[in-house]
Amino acid sequence: MKKVIKTIKKRKIFYLSIITLIIIVISSKYILSTFSLLEPVKSITITSNNVSYANHDKGSWNITKSAKWTSSGKARIIFDVDTINKIPDDKYMDVIMVLDISGSMSGEKINRVKSDSIELINSILSDSHNKVGLITFESSST
Repeated sequence: MKKVIKTIKKRKIFYLSIITLIIIVISSKYILSTFSLLEPVKSITITSNNVSYANHDKGSWNITKSAKWTSSGKARIIFDVDTINKIPDDKYMDVIMVLDISGSMSGEKINRVKSDSIELINSILSDSHNKVGLITFESSST
């Protein structure tokens, strides 16, 4: 009699284990199917709403963001900002430039930023009434 009871208990545990396993498999399949897949977006364009950049309206702007993975856990994100000057050509300009000089900008990147900035500053300051402010930042800004 004891043997029969032991056998029944073993079968009961076996069947309970099988039922539990089936429930876990079905539940995990349902739970996993509820999550959406991540799909990378390589480029996004944002344009001004009130004025049309496509029609070259003064004061309009266009921002294109692109990104690509450069290595495991690192991505290069580029924001390309284009604007159409709102003020008439005969007005003066005050420009503030913000430049990233952190370690990630070393080498060719910082050299390009420097040369492009010098070219832009010289162009702006060709009119003595224009002003340029320069802000650099790494972990803090100056």
